[in-house]
Amino acid sequence: MQRRQTQPIPQTPQPHDPTPTDARLTSNTNPHEPQGGGALKLPLEQIELAWGLVLGLWLMLGLAVGSAMNAIIHRLPLMLKAREETTEDSLGAEDPTSEPQHPRQTLSLWWPRSHCPHCLHPLGVMQLIPVLSFLHLGGRCHFCQAPIAKRYVWVEVLNAAWWCWCAWRFSQPLGLWSLSPMLSAGNASVLLQMLACALWSLMGSVLIALAFIDWEHQLLPDALTQPLLWGGLMASGSGLLGIELHASLWGAVLGYGCFAGIALVYQALTHQEGLGQGDFKLLAALGAWLGPLSLVPIVFIASCAGLCLGLWRVRRHGMTELQRPMPFGPFLVLGALITVMWGPNNWLGLL
Repeated sequence: MQRRQTQPIPQTPQPHDPTPTDARLTSNTNPHEPQGGGALKLPLEQIELAWGLVLGLWLMLGLAVGSAMNAIIHRLPLMLKAREETTEDSLGAEDPTSEPQHPRQTLSLWWPRSHCPHCLHPLGVMQLIPVLSFLHLGGRCHFCQAPIAKRYVWVEVLNAAWWCWCAWRFSQPLGLWSLSPMLSAGNASVLLQMLACALWSLMGSVLIALAFIDWEHQLLPDALTQPLLWGGLMASGSGLLGIELHASLWGAVLGYGCFAGIALVYQALTHQEGLGQGDFKLLAALGAWLGPLSLVPIVFIASCAGLCLGLWRVRRHGMTELQRPMPFGPFLVLGALITVMWGPNNWLGLL
């Protein structure tokens, strides 16, 4: 008998198993994670703990800055008014029939210490805790029982909310994303991250203060708008805003020029002042911080919000409300904050 020869069974090629080197090269595909073999990846528990610490720190800072902004909102218009009265008294002739006036007490942002605006009693530490003191006292002064304006709580809460949002927005080292493209590359130090976060947080606090001052006094002080403008230009030149310096310059020029031109045309047609110079400077400062393209959604949102409030006031109180001036600064601040939170490019896509 002849033995039957068997054909060899063809072997199917097995898929190539990645070597440890290949696995190491393909494991890190997230561009936002730190590159390099020596980088350490924090556990989720440590990331959550760090995030909680940063959020708690920024929450307390926001409440403290909000309390300071309340002092600015209350005192700065009084200081400017006292300065104008002093100038008028020095220029005007002295009336011999008028009663002698006592010398005015000098008022500044630092002196005298915090006190009740009704009874002038100095406030202690327990009466100055943001939000909690208002709730504990039931919205009334501890000494004279006069009502405390709800504006104090609103300013502190809005500042705390804005600062917490900035802490979340700039938490790139904790795995989230950053407002500035320069800081989102993963190479920025924690100190640089916190510096950029502090700048944007302070910008929002100044805008909130300007909104309340303009709403109550129809005034946008140069003491706030000009530092806001120069701060935006310097921050842009330092690379902390995500836009080039020339874009900030054009944003400031166009922001001031557009409103100035509109105001001149309106005054020529109606012989009335439609926009104040404070609005020009505020929009110029916003252009310095956000760039020229962001002026479109800012003005659009501000105009829509102002129109809605104006129509509501006319419907509730009648056509006589058209004769009452309405400040435009708070609506510009609203448009700016919404534009920052949503993103200028997203708004331009919608428009």
